[in-house]
Amino acid sequence: MDFLNKAYAQSKDLLLSMTPATRIVAGLLLAVIAISLFYLFQTNLSGSEGYLFDARVFSLEELQDIQKGKFEQNPTSAVNWQDFSKVMGYSFERWCRKNEYLIAQKMKFGTSGTPLKL
Repeated sequence: MDFLNKAYAQSKDLLLSMTPATRIVAGLLLAVIAISLFYLFQTNLSGSEGYLFDARVFSLEELQDIQKGKFEQNPTSAVNWQDFSKVMGYSFERWCRKNEYLIAQKMKFGTSGTPLKL
């Protein structure tokens, strides 16, 4: 409890030694730090990043094979190429839909500076 009393007394002395303008700036700085910490821990950090292999879940057998190092010498043997090409096709399609304005801009569709309205 003595620690809290000393910290409070030091904070009080520091606050009283500041000019009114410095108190305002210090208060605003503390508010910005508090709001930043709130947003840091409350916002979704994953964003719109896509998952590798379209968030495919590995089976227990596949995970055990990976951990044993079965695919060390020949990594391509772990992939079913037909399924892989489908997933990559869907990933490219999602990217194109997400970035349609960028594609239209590069291909010089529409008017400059305005997104396409379909």
